[in-house]
Amino acid sequence: MPSLTTLTLRDFPVLPIERVAPFLTELASLETLCFRYCNLVSLHQPESYIPMLPEDHSHTSIYQLPASYYYYNTTNPITIAATATKGSMSPEGGVPPQHSAVKTLILDWTDFSATAIDNLLHRLPCLGFVSFGANHNRIKNANNVALTSLKHHCQHIHSLKVALQQIHPLMLPLLIEHYGPQLRQLDIQCQDTTTLKTVAQYATKVEQLVIHAVGSIQQQPQQQQQQQQDAADNDDDDDDDDWTLEEVKDDDEDDDNQRPLSLDASSRMRIDRKTAAVLGSDGIEGIVRQCGELTHMEMISWGLRDIPSVILRAMAHRRKQQRLQASFNQSDYATTRTDPSWHHHRSLMSTWSEKASLALDGDLLAEIRTLFVCV
Repeated sequence: MPSLTTLTLRDFPVLPIERVAPFLTELASLETLCFRYCNLVSLHQPESYIPMLPEDHSHTSIYQLPASYYYYNTTNPITIAATATKGSMSPEGGVPPQHSAVKTLILDWTDFSATAIDNLLHRLPCLGFVSFGANHNRIKNANNVALTSLKHHCQHIHSLKVALQQIHPLMLPLLIEHYGPQLRQLDIQCQDTTTLKTVAQYATKVEQLVIHAVGSIQQQPQQQQQQQQDAADNDDDDDDDDWTLEEVKDDDEDDDNQRPLSLDASSRMRIDRKTAAVLGSDGIEGIVRQCGELTHMEMISWGLRDIPSVILRAMAHRRKQQRLQASFNQSDYATTRTDPSWHHHRSLMSTWSEKASLALDGDLLAEIRTLFVCV
């Protein structure tokens, strides 16, 4: 098979990495390696003998596995991950593995031991695209080891997707910081503003960004205090206050013929210098402002109260523009929610509800970015 470019391994309940290695070196044309619904192990390691049983089995819970199955006995996942990349996981006999030219690695509902994932990534130094899909996380701290091993062995990553569960909160920010401006595509989960600020500070060249909210986006105590102070400082200036969620919803839900037409971007919210300085370095606002090459951003399953009002207001204005423009193209009267044009030009946000998924294109991102230009 000299022209084989993609190899997909599926439904292997126990798959030793040592059995996969020959394919990586002998198939010179191989570019993409996929594992789907597999359990990756490494021979000659105690953790290799953990069976892949149903999730509800009493002996496969990550909290109930016998202590003897844990190859590393420590409670600090970052220490575990660091130890995993110092040679302790090399193949038996110390023989260095042969490297492969594979550039894309996809793991979808695939479990692995810490030894196995380190062994695999050690053999794939040329990776540029990596997708760590969700798995069962059956081996304690294996998911943390996967991210640290990636950082240690693969230095050319430009596209990264991480959907692994129960990883240490600092692992993902450290990974983003390591790859920094070489990242072009990023698909991550987020549970606090630390991850968002890391993206804004280091992944400044990212072009496509997808952020899945995990619960409510938590802020650090000092960030909450700063926001409260900023709100108090801006109370006297109505023009610069952020809109509340209710105000954004009311503005979007009003019939267009009840408000004068204005397609001029200058008529929208302006932000004063102090507010722009605060928003420009925090969370989503910081990403929009500092990642100047961003052309597509998705926010998946975000609570509306976690979405910055500047984003909500810009999107409400965008879809009102679409309805008004459609009305000029089709008739001389404004559209309402009962008109066909409303359904044709429906919002980028499907509905005003407790959770929302947004898709911001390059034009809308550029419009939002102009709000931070101090005049």
